Amino acid sequence: MAKDRTDAAALKIERELQELDSAAWSALTEKAKGVVHKIDAHGYHKQLFELLNEAKGYVWLKRKGYEAIEFLRESKHGQQTPDFSAWSSGRQILMEVKTVNESVSQKKYFESPRETREAVESEYTVSDSFKAEILRAIDTARGQLLGYAAPLVERRLIYLVVRPDFNFHGDEELLSLVRAQSQGGVQVILHIL
Repeated sequence: MAKDRTDAAALKIERELQELDSAAWSALTEKAKGVVHKIDAHGYHKQLFELLNEAKGYVWLKRKGYEAIEFLRESKHGQQTPDFSAWSSGRQILMEVKTVNESVSQKKYFESPRETREAVESEYTVSDSFKAEILRAIDTARGQLLGYAAPLVERRLIYLVVRPDFNFHGDEELLSLVRAQSQGGVQVILHIL
């Protein structure tokens, strides 16, 4: 069963990657060279999957009809740079993709031997720590978008990819929280994995 879910997730990532044009594919693979070997303290390829989530933002822009979608190169002068620039009717859109992953407690849960694991209660509300992590990611992205000077920018978007813990069932509250963050010239789009 778990293998089937893993295979389905891998196929979904593959389909998304196939939607990138050759320039976007080159930019993504170049960025991946710097993180593909990195593993976090829990044995996850966190940075690589966060990078692969940028493809989700690209696909969203493409499916919404935006053109000339390109990865923006990171500034060498310390300026915050969004992930994407795209165009529609002569107007530019900027997008920053952020990922909020499952909690450390979930990772530790799966690190423990199966026979010692106890049942975990379902969560139907966004905990304070989960909320703080989401708001931190949005604030960082907002800073990147608003700090980037581009004269023809019509829209600034945060594409927020959230991988909640397996026992989280508060999608409506999460959506409400994220919608309330669309302000100050920045719109937040939520993608729950």
